[in-house]
Amino acid sequence: MDTITAKISFPIEGKRISELSSEYFYRYTRYKINFSMALYYSETEIDTTIFDNAMRESDKVLQLHKNLICMIFDITSQGDGLKASENLLSMYINKYLNQTLYASFVTTEDFATQSNMDSHLISLLNFAIEKGLSGRVTDSFDEYL
Repeated sequence: MDTITAKISFPIEGKRISELSSEYFYRYTRYKINFSMALYYSETEIDTTIFDNAMRESDKVLQLHKNLICMIFDITSQGDGLKASENLLSMYINKYLNQTLYASFVTTEDFATQSNMDSHLISLLNFAIEKGLSGRVTDSFDEYL
């Protein structure tokens, strides 16, 4: 299995992220239908049931580990996808006040290949954790700050 290991002592299953996003990336490649992905990490278990009523049917949630989830926001521009990931993060933090949550975000508007998009999503999450950027969504713009 193709596993990518994060710098902050948790394994991220890059292959599972790729499998989750493959049908969306196919549609992007063939029909130019943009989508976005977010990765959320906490040192404690993430309650995914909070997202059930907040997401559209076309979006997907994959729980990679009890404390790591990947979300795909279908048919979104960069701005709409980022807003959706920020809204879900805010909703979660408002319910679970003591839980530290890190998030990363990528979109097809910034990446030409699925492997680049997937690996950058993981890299940005590592960056957020290393820099202590909890409670906010980290995207490519943050790398330049």
